[in-house]
Amino acid sequence: MHQLIQTSDRSSFAYYTVKNRIASIVEKLIAHYQLTSDSKLSVFKQTIPDAPLPLLQELETENALQNQFIKEINEAITQEQYRWDNAPFIVIESYFYHKLLELTKQDGIQEDYFSFIKNDFNAKTFENMQKSYAEYQKLSTHTVDNFGALLKLDLLGNKADLSQSSDTYSQTSASSILIDHSAEVFEKIENSHQIDIILDNAGEELFADLILSHYLLTKTDVKEVVLHFKIMPYFVSDALISDFNYLTHSLKQQEDLKDFAEEIEALIQSNQLTLKSHEYWSSSNDYKNIPSQLNQTLSQSDLLIFKGDLNYRKLVGDYDYDCTIKTNTLVDYLPTDCLMLRVLKSEVMVGLEASEIPSESDHSWKYNGEYSLMELVESN
Repeated sequence: MHQLIQTSDRSSFAYYTVKNRIASIVEKLIAHYQLTSDSKLSVFKQTIPDAPLPLLQELETENALQNQFIKEINEAITQEQYRWDNAPFIVIESYFYHKLLELTKQDGIQEDYFSFIKNDFNAKTFENMQKSYAEYQKLSTHTVDNFGALLKLDLLGNKADLSQSSDTYSQTSASSILIDHSAEVFEKIENSHQIDIILDNAGEELFADLILSHYLLTKTDVKEVVLHFKIMPYFVSDALISDFNYLTHSLKQQEDLKDFAEEIEALIQSNQLTLKSHEYWSSSNDYKNIPSQLNQTLSQSDLLIFKGDLNYRKLVGDYDYDCTIKTNTLVDYLPTDCLMLRVLKSEVMVGLEASEIPSESDHSWKYNGEYSLMELVESN
């Protein structure tokens, strides 16, 4: 029986996150909003990294599903007596971002409280976006080589992650691709009408996702691309629809990117590019528990593209797997084919041959951002 990755494992990236990354995120919020030592966030920070977890309060919202997630997390905390340093990593992370939503409102912060971090990073990465767009313009026709290059561009965007140090990942070098199914995906695209992208980060990565969407809608026979956003601030840099609006507005201020932004807006106007959000993308549940209504929506797609590390962990389960377990045995519940585009930033990894594992003794390859995958899994 596989074990969920735990924060109690002192040699793990999960433990490092609780000891170092989570408190630093709270500190950034306290400093930016100039909160006093008796603010809700400041008091909360004192519980990190080794106290019991304060229970979540239900939200004043008509969104019953979000409050259901909160109840599930609270039940788990109560029954298992979870602490920061002794709980499943995936539960801790989801708990943390739901707790921030609760406490920032109590401290009088109503907007997306991570927007200042995302927007600042946005401004610093326009040069990277310009480079990506210049590379994209070289891909004038839909060939297997050009499509592979496009997917690599999209992977490069996934290297940035503001819940970790943005300096950890080079924005100029591609990571080593452990699984490359780009040729198989090219064949899949040939017969696809609708493609859905379950997004990861805002800013530079979202820009790369828009390039991918633009390519699919202008250079292939794909008729519709659906982008799926989070509905709440999550993992610092995860994309909200408000981030899309900010990005397109910013692009229109850039001389060499404004035409692209206007083309993206035109694709939305013509109903070829659709923006959706759903509360399930920010739950602590694995995707095998996707609600029936959302599952029905996803089943209309010919290909689901899941971006990034968190989506991968929720697809296969956040377990301490042997790397050689076959991926299709873990995601056989999906209603249609899926493509996972991910730079490795956590310890979950499956689908490798034994000879493809970078190191058996040093596990840092699983989370240092130096490796990636583009893996196609066909539904049964």
